[in-house]
Amino acid sequence: MFALAALLVVLGVVAVFASQNAHFVAMRFLGWQFSWPLAGIVLVTLVAGALAAFLVSLFRQVRLGLRIHDTSGRLRKAEKELETAKVDLDKTRADLALARRELEEARRPRAPGPSASPAPEAGGASPGPNLSRGGGPSGSGPRRG
Repeated sequence: MFALAALLVVLGVVAVFASQNAHFVAMRFLGWQFSWPLAGIVLVTLVAGALAAFLVSLFRQVRLGLRIHDTSGRLRKAEKELETAKVDLDKTRADLALARRELEEARRPRAPGPSASPAPEAGGASPGPNLSRGGGPSGSGPRRG
């Protein structure tokens, strides 16, 4: 409703302007010569200026729209890369936690027990020299008793 009222006011101002500037004016432009009422020349100039401003703003709007489209595409690509990086980070964190547990397990002292003794080698030989007889590795030394 406000726009309609504003339009009526503007049209009234234009009508008053046209009625007070109805005398003809000789114009020369690029080799052309013509005679028009002053109000007509002013209104044509006004419309030409408004059209030029509209075309400039339209060009700017199109350029901004293309920029927004390009930026939106880059944003979608960056969001996909971020999701991939988050997945990779989660996997790396899980691998790190597993490696930490394995390291803690390896550092933990083991209590001697039946499972901690070394297994006998093939052939039934004991893993080291038999020093229980008091001799050397072959067991042939003086016996003490």
